[in-house]
Amino acid sequence: MAKIVIRRDQESSLKRRVMAAAVRGFGLHSIRLDHDGWNDQLILIPGGRPLFAEFKVKGEEPRVLQVRRHDTLRALGYDVVVWDDYDTAIADLGRRVPATIVKATGATL
Repeated sequence: MAKIVIRRDQESSLKRRVMAAAVRGFGLHSIRLDHDGWNDQLILIPGGRPLFAEFKVKGEEPRVLQVRRHDTLRALGYDVVVWDDYDTAIADLGRRVPATIVKATGATL
């Protein structure tokens, strides 16, 4: 049971760090999703481009139900990401946020 708690703590820590940086650095908004199998966060990228983000402990893969949800979302045309690393997540967000937003906010992540 201890391994599960440690993994959830590590996953929660990654999610908090990335989302704090996304809000602070890019002025993004997000909605926490709390339904089994669905992504952890719905990130609202400027320009009407929602991004479903799943946070995992380094090296951990999404569960089977999560993979099914990801496939459904992608089939509907949504972007879905799975992040297990802070630097990768921030770089990915930086690529997704329009350059005009980055310039206006002075984001430096």
